[in-house]
Amino acid sequence: MARSATDYPESRTQLIPVSLALDLWLADRRSAGRSPRTVGDYAATGRQLLWWLDREGLPQDLADLTPDVLRRFLSYCREPNPEGRWGCDRPASRLAASASAVHKAYRNLRAFLSFCVQDDLLPRSPMARLTAPKLDADQREPLSGEEVKRLLLGARRSGLPDRDAALVLLLLDTGLRASEVCELTIGDALSAEFSAEVVGKRNKRRAVFWSPETAKALRRHLRARGCIDPAAPLFVTRTGRPFTAANVHEVVSDAGERGAVGRSVFPHLLRHTAALALLRGGANVLEVQRILGHSDLSMLRRYVLETREDLQRAHAAASPVRALAGGGRR
Repeated sequence: MARSATDYPESRTQLIPVSLALDLWLADRRSAGRSPRTVGDYAATGRQLLWWLDREGLPQDLADLTPDVLRRFLSYCREPNPEGRWGCDRPASRLAASASAVHKAYRNLRAFLSFCVQDDLLPRSPMARLTAPKLDADQREPLSGEEVKRLLLGARRSGLPDRDAALVLLLLDTGLRASEVCELTIGDALSAEFSAEVVGKRNKRRAVFWSPETAKALRRHLRARGCIDPAAPLFVTRTGRPFTAANVHEVVSDAGERGAVGRSVFPHLLRHTAALALLRGGANVLEVQRILGHSDLSMLRRYVLETREDLQRAHAAASPVRALAGGGRR
């Protein structure tokens, strides 16, 4: 029978298992109205922590989460691992993690241990002695046209080429987040308007749109799958389970590996690529903001990195000398 926190006298709080504290924290977050996506993100970090503690043969009581243990855990999250992190042997899991992924693990741990202090499960948080992982200041370089071709080639070389190519095209065409793709149904894909409504961060609803070319790829995927139930998930695994965000990451990452893109590829990079392509194609910043589901323009500024060619074209079209001094020597 499971024990609750009240089963532990104050003098023995050091015996509270990390797993129990995590369960209490997740229950608190649900009762506070956090979205299922956010709670799922917290739970994923908790599972990784428990997996790593078990792998390292470390004690799994809450009081044993010392600053040194947490530093070692975050180092494991970051560093390349020839065996693959979290017991996964996919190629992408062997590479060094992105700075944002490590920072997310740090933030989730900090939130968890702050709850433990607030709920009198710990006297103080060990996170206070940790330095936050550094985030990359630079914006991500979006995929070039050649890299997109290689990515699609890699998707078409998978064991399920129609599914994986349709997923990559949909991500590129819509700028959807990985979690949002998992909400789509077969009925959405068969929309005559080539559009669907998704629920993004903070439970905000928005419409997303795709091209006839992407619609054609989606129909090809559905023909290969052989399912016509409009309510069924659009993307499923080989065993028929609905896709999770982790499955979306796996498909995109593996397609990048097979296509020899030459750098790590992940769903959010396709979102960045979609944002820049929309702007280059003539959409204004407010339209792109609404298509991507951002509440303001500050996030879009972080997404969009103009290439050297973009800046050169902008300068040629609006040269200060041409505008102010007549364009050259007299």
